[in-house]
Amino acid sequence: MTTAFEQQLKKVLKHFDNPKRIGEESPLASPYFLSQALQEAVTTGSATLSSAAMRGQVLCEEIRKAAATLWGGPLPQSLAAMREALAVARQMPGTPRYAYLVLELRCFQQFLRPRRPADIWEDESYLPGSQAEHYRDFDLAISQLGEALLERLHPTLRPENPPRAELLLGYEAEFERAIAALHAGQTVQISGPGGMGKTTLGAAIFNHFTEQPAFWFTVRPTFNDRLGSLLFALGHFLYAQGATNLWQLVVAAGGFIEDANLALSLLRQDLATLRANLPVICLDEFDRLYSTDSTQTMPGHAQILALVEGLRGVTPLLLIGQKAPLEADLYLTPPGFTPLHIQQLFRTAGYGLSHDETQQLHRYTAGNPRLALLCLALHKSGELLIDRLSLVAQTPGLAALFHRLWQRLDAGERQLLQRLSVFRSPAPSTSWPALQPYLQNIVERRLAWSDGQGGVELLPVFRSHIYEELLPDLREQLHLDAAELRTLHGQYTAAAYHYWRSNRPAKAIQVWYPHRTNELSRGQGDAAFAIFSKISQHGLSKADGKTLTLIQAELYKLQGDLIQGRATLEAQDWSKESESSVRARTLHGEFLDALGYPDAAQRIYDEGLTTATRLLGQVVTLRRQRSMLHLRQKELQMAWQEARAAECQVHNLRGELEYEQGRYHDAAISFQNALVVAESLGDAAGMALAERNLANLYGRQQKVAQAQEHAQRAIEHYQRTGDRFGLAVMYNNLASICLDTRQFQQAVTYAAQALAASKASPYYAAIAAANLAEAYFETDQVEQAQSYAYEVLTQEERQPYPYALFTLGRLKVRQGALADAQKHFVEAMRIGQANGDDFIAAYAQRELGSVLQALGDQPAAESAWQAALTFFANAGIEQEATKTRQLLAADVAG
Repeated sequence: MTTAFEQQLKKVLKHFDNPKRIGEESPLASPYFLSQALQEAVTTGSATLSSAAMRGQVLCEEIRKAAATLWGGPLPQSLAAMREALAVARQMPGTPRYAYLVLELRCFQQFLRPRRPADIWEDESYLPGSQAEHYRDFDLAISQLGEALLERLHPTLRPENPPRAELLLGYEAEFERAIAALHAGQTVQISGPGGMGKTTLGAAIFNHFTEQPAFWFTVRPTFNDRLGSLLFALGHFLYAQGATNLWQLVVAAGGFIEDANLALSLLRQDLATLRANLPVICLDEFDRLYSTDSTQTMPGHAQILALVEGLRGVTPLLLIGQKAPLEADLYLTPPGFTPLHIQQLFRTAGYGLSHDETQQLHRYTAGNPRLALLCLALHKSGELLIDRLSLVAQTPGLAALFHRLWQRLDAGERQLLQRLSVFRSPAPSTSWPALQPYLQNIVERRLAWSDGQGGVELLPVFRSHIYEELLPDLREQLHLDAAELRTLHGQYTAAAYHYWRSNRPAKAIQVWYPHRTNELSRGQGDAAFAIFSKISQHGLSKADGKTLTLIQAELYKLQGDLIQGRATLEAQDWSKESESSVRARTLHGEFLDALGYPDAAQRIYDEGLTTATRLLGQVVTLRRQRSMLHLRQKELQMAWQEARAAECQVHNLRGELEYEQGRYHDAAISFQNALVVAESLGDAAGMALAERNLANLYGRQQKVAQAQEHAQRAIEHYQRTGDRFGLAVMYNNLASICLDTRQFQQAVTYAAQALAASKASPYYAAIAAANLAEAYFETDQVEQAQSYAYEVLTQEERQPYPYALFTLGRLKVRQGALADAQKHFVEAMRIGQANGDDFIAAYAQRELGSVLQALGDQPAAESAWQAALTFFANAGIEQEATKTRQLLAADVAG
């Protein structure tokens, strides 16, 4: 299904040689969508916000750069090179490189310039096939280009800016005190009743820091009030400043951060990197995270509060809210307007007040700036002062004043305010051309504000008043309009929210599921979970219901809630064979395996494999029938691509079997073959699996450079996709590599990261604990080593069990308890061999030989050493083979 965003992208490509037209017509050429890319172009002087031609040119340049990423390497730089690449890539339809060729022929034509579009599929030297096939290929290329463009521009990560309002009259002293404290690296809290100008004062302070980086974040309950949302925004901000530690963590975790202490540690490291020019961190509506009743404080809120508390004294902090929940160096309470300030406010707007009127207005507003500004807006609307004051006297407060102003607004102004009231973050200001004349009016009345990046948003206090007054039918329609607007700009999670609020949950599922991987990689996991965890199966079709179940299960998995994820899947009937049932069984098996039920997981995997095999058989039969009807060459190529994908999986599986049997040379060949096939297909998941396998293999062989190179590539993939379990596996693998290469302190770091990411998985947690036990032993931290080794034994996971026994045996040797050490090594060897893990069995045999020698059993010692040597030599682990030969040689010499 082509989305509205992809349709707009296709229109842009249709007029790619006319940037001026693109700038005038396309919403993708708006300041809202281009955001930072346009800001950078403006800064360098190559574009202006008002120039349609330049905005169109910036969009075209960004599209070219995004398209280049599809090639997967340096683009051909000549016609001959492009022709040569075309001859190879045309055999791989559906891949990103093939998509780039379609775009080159159809739109860019930098080197390949067919005389007419039909030449693309009719000319044998291009991409022969049929017209229908070409248009399918073009749609697929548009989809891949769209994802690349969204990945490049990050529209969901637009930096938040506060309202750009002038400093309120009489607030100069508070402003100066705050600036001085923040320059000194202190924490400042601005608190006080609503409407007193806290955010306006905070915005003025924020905008003061032009030479020093400043970060602004407004807490919006149910939208971004989880730790992951804050860390994603903050991590992206710090990444732009050149500090990458926190960003790498949140990308890897997909925004679902469980370990706030680890996040704080990495955040402190980033701030240490920026200590020459520390950023000012500003958090508005901060008190919405705090409850006087600790039992009412949400766990996610408590995590944020603890994180911010941990930043006190590390970097300047500005906290804004009605209450002051944390300790600060400076507390500020906005003073409000004096009668003189109210008089000046009206005079500046061109209206004079008498002394009595000023005193009366001050008395009724109590100097509250928001109420005073509403009175001024009423005055501008033509309401007589005496009527206004009479109203305030009878029913003082914001609601009454706003209701009075609402009646005075133009119908177009009211309509625009209603449309904006359904948005939870800035909306594109150019979205309603017919209402543009009213936009400036509502901004001047301080009912809404512009974020300086093409977005407009209602002030929250007015948003709630307007939204609550919407009739149900109108509210539903406005949410539907907002959903389509968000889809138009590629903001699929925000679109899903509005579809859900417009009582169209099926649309929310359909628009989000195809783009879920990319949305999660952009930090939308928390927001997505808040939406889809509240959607029920009631009223959904069977297909949409199963898709919802998969969404919920995957989100539970990313959150680490494996028990709920398993329960969600088990509540659905997956007996009917389909692609979704295969995915469900795969997920179910992952849950069971991670929860410590390997036998049950195996059964589920077998069921999934049986289903997949039957489906593949149906596909083969269908293809055979179609071939009887003159199957076209292009479709044969697609079938060939599917066969290649299966070949990639077979290579990986064969390599894993060879690896487990200690045939490392053969395993390396299989994994390399899998990697080659995956790269030719542009299969990112296949490449990551092959890279992970190669990293683990080379680590075992102590080929450090190759192991780290492949590990880093796999980690980059898992970080992009937010695959926490894949990342946990890689951190465990890296810990093992460091142990094998005697980088013990680094091993502690990697194993700790793996353990933090594996808390909900007994299997991966046990592996991480086993690695930690060995790393602590090697760094002479005996108590920690023994503690983690026993933790592995209590979990009774078969695979890491012998590793923990091996470490305990070495501890007993160090303590002089040789008889106990012998028992541990014998047991480690026995269980390792039973597991088919000859690697740990060989290490245990070698250590056992040394213990047997110390106990005086020389023949048994030699036998154990010889068995270990045989394994190390056959496996190509030359360093360990040499060490074992030395033991044997020393024994002979002795």
